[in-house]
Parts: sequence; C-alpha cells; structure tokens
Amino acid sequence: MMTINEQSEKKLMTKAAQLYYGNGLSILNISKLLGISRQKCSRLLRKAREIGIVEIKIHHSDYNHLRNLEKRLQEFFNLKKAVVTEVFNDRSDHIIQSVAEEGAHLLNQLIQPNLSIGVASGRTLYELVQYIKTFEDRDYNIKIIELIGGLSRISANIVATEISRSIAKKLHAKVYFLPAPAFTKDQKTRDAMLKDSIIKAALSEKIDLALVGIGNVTPQTMLIDTETITKKEYRDLL
Repeated sequence: MMTINEQSEKKLMTKAAQLYYGNGLSILNISKLLGISRQKCSRLLRKAREIGIVEIKIHHSDYNHLRNLEKRLQEFFNLKKAVVTEVFNDRSDHIIQSVAEEGAHLLNQLIQPNLSIGVASGRTLYELVQYIKTFEDRDYNIKIIELIGGLSRISANIVATEISRSIAKKLHAKVYFLPAPAFTKDQKTRDAMLKDSIIKAALSEKIDLALVGIGNVTPQTMLIDTETITKKEYRDLL
C-alpha cells in the first residue's frame, strides 16, 4: 500500500506525463503550471517511463528487415529468441545506450516470481540498469547472482558487484556476491578462494537467465582497459 506522499507524487507524475506526452507542453511550461522545478519535472517524466505509467511505441514499416535478421539469427544459432536493435550513428556511447535500452525492455518482460538472474560486468550492463523497471511488488523472491569476480583498473561503476546491487535494488532482490578477483596468478590461489564459504555459496546458485555483455574486439575494449589481455593478445584476436 502506498503512503499519502507516494500517492501524491504518482498523481503529479501522471499529470506531468499527460501534459508532456499528451498535450505536447514543454518541461518549462509544465514546471510553471504545476509549480515545480524543471529538474523535478524531468525526474517525474523519467520515473513515469520506468514504472510503466508511460509506454512509448514506435510503428515503422522499415523495421521488417530487423525482424528478418532476428529470424535468421534464431535459425542459424538455434536460439529461442533474438532481438536486433537499430542505431542511427556509429558512436560507441549511442550503440551502448540503444543495446542497453532494448536489453532492459526484454528483461522487463521476462521478470517473474522466483527468478534467479546472473549478472556479469561491463559498460552495456551498467547502462542497462537505468532502463529496468522498478518493481513495486516485494514478494517476487528474485535472486541476483554475481557471475564474475573483480577486474583491476576498472571503473567501480561497471563491475558486476555494483551492477548486481543496482539491479537488486530495483527488483527488491537478494544478492549473492562473488568477492574474488576474476583472474588469479596461479591455481593454488584459485583453489584456496574456491574453499571460501561466501564464494562457494555464490557458485552453488543456479540461474534462470544471465545478463552478459558480448563486448567487441577494439582498442577500447574493457579487457584491454583493465590489462586483462595484452596488446599482443589483442592483435592475435584480430
């Protein structure tokens, strides 16, 4: 049950969404009309999309070629489902945003009670988090399991631990962290870590779906940024 403040915010959110998407008013005009700041108006509109008050659908006949490509991928790789998204320029940040938004849309459709979700690391998954719908229901009994240990020299925001924590917050899920490096210098260190009770608990969990970025082989790949692979190894992959 929502509190009075939450009910009031939802009504304000709905009104702002109607004025913006339905009546075509600008954020500046809406903020003046509702007596709120432009920053709060933008936040309300963003949240209205996140929680499903606003759903945006684009109908375009030229998207048939994307659907045909999806079908070919499904048949060639024996996939149950493939989703291809269109991008309108080749800037890496734009590509990441487009893939993340489409991925989150698919994930929102797959969420169900008692689901176990494995989470890896990467820029695309970090971007994906903001498009995941925030669930009001706290009784879904969802588990988030970290799939990969930490990488050195990497932004704290895009490691699996932080991504897992952010997703769990939106889904009211329990998190199983993997407090270990992704790579060790020798097998002895690896074997010792596998005996740790927390690590064993995370590795023993079964998952229903995995969120993993495929990545790419470019000089900007995370594996090179984190010095996980050498430049020579990178050239050998080309």
